[in-house]
Formats: sequence, structure tokens, C-alpha cells
Amino acid sequence: MLDFEEQFSKFVNNGQGSAIKDIYEIIPSLNNEQIRIINALNYYVKKYDLIEVSEMLKEYTKFIIKNKNLGFLSSMNMKNLLKAYTQEELVKGIKINTQQRNDDL
Repeated sequence: MLDFEEQFSKFVNNGQGSAIKDIYEIIPSLNNEQIRIINALNYYVKKYDLIEVSEMLKEYTKFIIKNKNLGFLSSMNMKNLLKAYTQEELVKGIKINTQQRNDDL
């Protein structure tokens, strides 16, 4: 019988990274306007040595990185990326399963 939890944990934790973690990292957190504002603020932080603003930016980016822009998921490129990762994981699973069966013989 298939142990779903074991298979899912293998899927999530395979090798260096996993498809789920890789996809999560690709999803943007900031839009272009936010990036432009942060870059301008960083310029002024360096130019005028604004320590308080620098600390505020660090805190802001720490929190905003956890909040992914889910509108990006509806794009066709993201759908194609998800399909590609799914196919890659399927092929890996078949390959590993075949190797395990050959090792058992």
C-alpha cells in the first residue's frame, strides 16, 4: 500500500532543492513600483546615512518576502512552469521507483 505522507515528504525534500521550494522562490514578492521605491530609498539611505530608514527597509523586506504575489500564478508562463516541474518530478519518481525495483532483484 502506498504511504502518501512518505511519498509527499520525499517529493518535498528531494536532493538539493525541490520543485515546490523552487517554484515558491520564483513567485515574485514585489511589483515593479515597490522595487523602484525601495531602490530610491536605498539610494537616500546611502547618500545621507539614514540608519533608521535602513532598519525600516530591512524589516519591511523581511516581511514582504513572505507575502508572495499570487496574481502571478494566473499567468501562462507560470502555468507552463508548473507543468514542467510536475513532469520532471514524475519522471524522477518513475526512475527512482524503477531503480529500487532493480536493486531489490
